[in-house]
Amino acid sequence: MSRIYKRGFTLIELLVVVAIIGILSGVVLASLNSARTKGADAGVKSNISTIQAQAEIDYDGTFSGSYGTIATAGTCPSASAASPVSIFDEKIVWNALKKALDASNSSLTSTGVFCNAGGTGSGQFWVVQVPLKSSGYWCADSTGFVGAEAAVAASGATKCL
Repeated sequence: MSRIYKRGFTLIELLVVVAIIGILSGVVLASLNSARTKGADAGVKSNISTIQAQAEIDYDGTFSGSYGTIATAGTCPSASAASPVSIFDEKIVWNALKKALDASNSSLTSTGVFCNAGGTGSGQFWVVQVPLKSSGYWCADSTGFVGAEAAVAASGATKCL
Protein backbone atom coordinates (compact mmCIF):
# COMPACT_ATOMS: atom_id res chain seq x y z
CA MET A 1 0.00 0.00 0.00
CA SER A 2 1.48 3.30 -0.98
CA ARG A 3 0.83 6.47 0.89
CA ILE A 4 -0.13 9.63 -0.86
CA TYR A 5 1.49 12.72 0.60
CA LYS A 6 -0.11 16.06 0.11
CA ARG A 7 2.22 18.90 -0.66
CA GLY A 8 2.14 21.83 1.77
CA PHE A 9 3.75 23.41 4.79
CA THR A 10 3.92 21.85 8.19
CA LEU A 11 2.57 23.62 11.24
CA ILE A 12 6.12 24.19 12.54
CA GLU A 13 7.18 25.87 9.30
CA LEU A 14 4.19 28.20 9.40
CA LEU A 15 4.83 29.12 13.04
CA VAL A 16 8.48 29.91 12.27
CA VAL A 17 7.47 32.20 9.40
CA VAL A 18 4.88 33.99 11.54
CA ALA A 19 7.46 34.48 14.32
CA ILE A 20 10.00 35.93 11.89
CA ILE A 21 7.42 38.32 10.43
CA GLY A 22 6.43 39.39 13.95
CA ILE A 23 10.04 40.16 14.92
CA LEU A 24 10.68 42.12 11.72
CA SER A 25 7.49 44.17 12.10
CA GLY A 26 8.45 44.99 15.69
CA VAL A 27 11.82 46.33 14.55
CA VAL A 28 10.20 48.42 11.80
CA LEU A 29 7.59 49.88 14.15
CA ALA A 30 10.28 50.86 16.68
CA SER A 31 12.20 52.65 13.92
CA LEU A 32 9.07 54.47 12.75
CA ASN A 33 8.32 55.68 16.28
CA SER A 34 11.78 57.22 16.49
CA ALA A 35 11.27 58.93 13.14
CA ARG A 36 7.89 60.30 14.29
CA THR A 37 9.49 61.80 17.40
CA LYS A 38 12.26 63.42 15.36
CA GLY A 39 9.67 64.80 12.95
CA ALA A 40 7.64 66.28 15.79
CA ASP A 41 10.77 67.90 17.25
CA ALA A 42 11.59 69.37 13.83
CA GLY A 43 8.08 70.86 13.74
CA VAL A 44 8.60 72.51 17.14
CA LYS A 45 11.98 73.94 16.07
CA SER A 46 10.61 75.24 12.78
CA ASN A 47 7.68 77.00 14.42
CA ILE A 48 9.88 78.56 17.10
CA SER A 49 12.10 79.90 14.30
CA THR A 50 8.98 81.41 12.71
CA ILE A 51 8.21 83.14 16.02
CA GLN A 52 11.75 84.48 16.18
CA ALA A 53 11.57 85.95 12.67
CA GLN A 54 8.07 87.37 13.16
CA ALA A 55 9.03 88.96 16.49
CA GLU A 56 11.69 91.03 14.75
CA ILE A 57 9.26 91.99 11.98
CA ASP A 58 6.70 93.06 14.59
CA TYR A 59 9.35 95.01 16.49
CA ASP A 60 9.93 97.15 13.41
CA GLY A 61 6.31 97.21 12.27
CA THR A 62 3.28 96.42 14.43
CA PHE A 63 4.80 97.50 17.74
CA SER A 64 7.09 100.28 16.40
CA GLY A 65 10.26 99.62 18.37
CA SER A 66 8.77 97.36 21.03
CA TYR A 67 7.86 93.72 21.65
CA GLY A 68 4.83 94.76 23.69
CA THR A 69 4.09 93.52 27.18
CA ILE A 70 2.62 90.15 28.06
CA ALA A 71 -0.11 90.23 30.73
CA THR A 72 1.30 87.49 32.98
CA ALA A 73 4.97 86.54 32.71
CA GLY A 74 5.37 82.92 31.75
CA THR A 75 1.81 82.50 30.48
CA CYS A 76 1.24 82.20 26.76
CA PRO A 77 -1.96 83.80 25.42
CA SER A 78 -4.91 81.51 24.78
CA ALA A 79 -5.86 83.14 21.46
CA SER A 80 -4.60 85.78 19.08
CA ALA A 81 -6.05 89.16 20.02
CA ALA A 82 -7.83 91.57 17.68
CA SER A 83 -5.64 94.35 19.14
CA PRO A 84 -2.33 92.71 20.09
CA VAL A 85 -0.49 94.06 23.15
CA SER A 86 2.56 91.80 22.75
CA ILE A 87 4.16 89.75 20.00
CA PHE A 88 2.44 86.65 21.42
CA ASP A 89 -0.97 88.18 20.68
CA GLU A 90 -0.01 88.77 17.05
CA LYS A 91 -1.72 86.30 14.70
CA ILE A 92 1.33 84.83 12.92
CA VAL A 93 3.25 84.36 16.19
CA TRP A 94 0.23 82.88 17.94
CA ASN A 95 -0.42 80.43 15.09
CA ALA A 96 3.24 79.34 15.07
CA LEU A 97 3.10 78.83 18.84
CA LYS A 98 -0.09 76.77 18.51
CA LYS A 99 1.52 74.60 15.80
CA ALA A 100 4.64 74.10 17.94
CA LEU A 101 2.44 73.00 20.86
CA ASP A 102 0.52 70.62 18.60
CA ALA A 103 3.77 69.10 17.30
CA SER A 104 5.06 68.50 20.83
CA ASN A 105 1.67 67.21 21.98
CA SER A 106 1.53 69.99 24.60
CA SER A 107 -1.00 72.61 25.59
CA LEU A 108 -0.72 76.18 26.84
CA THR A 109 -0.82 74.87 30.42
CA SER A 110 1.76 72.08 29.96
CA THR A 111 4.96 72.11 31.99
CA GLY A 112 7.71 73.81 30.02
CA VAL A 113 5.48 76.05 27.91
CA PHE A 114 6.69 79.58 28.62
CA CYS A 115 6.12 83.00 27.03
CA ASN A 116 7.26 86.40 28.22
CA ALA A 117 7.66 89.84 26.65
CA GLY A 118 8.12 93.30 28.08
CA GLY A 119 10.65 95.81 29.26
CA THR A 120 11.28 99.38 28.20
CA GLY A 121 13.95 101.15 26.18
CA SER A 122 17.04 99.02 25.65
CA GLY A 123 15.74 96.50 28.22
CA GLN A 124 12.98 95.16 25.97
CA PHE A 125 12.79 91.40 25.62
CA TRP A 126 10.76 88.38 24.54
CA VAL A 127 11.29 84.70 25.26
CA VAL A 128 9.41 81.53 24.32
CA GLN A 129 9.99 77.91 25.34
CA VAL A 130 8.15 74.75 24.22
CA PRO A 131 8.79 71.12 25.27
CA LEU A 132 10.28 68.80 22.67
CA LYS A 133 8.56 65.48 22.10
CA SER A 134 11.80 63.56 22.71
CA SER A 135 13.16 65.30 25.82
CA GLY A 136 14.11 68.77 26.95
CA TYR A 137 12.79 72.08 25.68
CA TRP A 138 13.34 74.35 22.67
CA CYS A 139 13.82 78.02 23.52
CA ALA A 140 14.29 81.26 21.59
CA ASP A 141 14.65 84.83 22.81
CA SER A 142 15.24 88.41 21.73
CA THR A 143 19.03 88.09 22.17
CA GLY A 144 19.06 85.87 19.07
CA PHE A 145 19.50 82.63 21.00
CA VAL A 146 17.62 79.61 19.74
CA GLY A 147 18.41 76.15 21.03
CA ALA A 148 17.83 73.27 23.38
CA GLU A 149 17.28 73.74 27.09
CA ALA A 150 17.43 71.03 29.74
CA ALA A 151 15.27 72.81 32.31
CA VAL A 152 12.02 74.77 32.44
CA ALA A 153 12.44 78.55 32.25
CA ALA A 154 12.20 80.32 35.59
CA SER A 155 9.12 82.38 36.30
CA GLY A 156 9.67 85.87 34.93
CA ALA A 157 12.67 84.86 32.79
CA THR A 158 13.69 87.47 30.24
CA LYS A 159 15.90 85.17 28.15
CA CYS A 160 16.66 81.49 27.65
CA LEU A 161 18.86 79.84 30.28
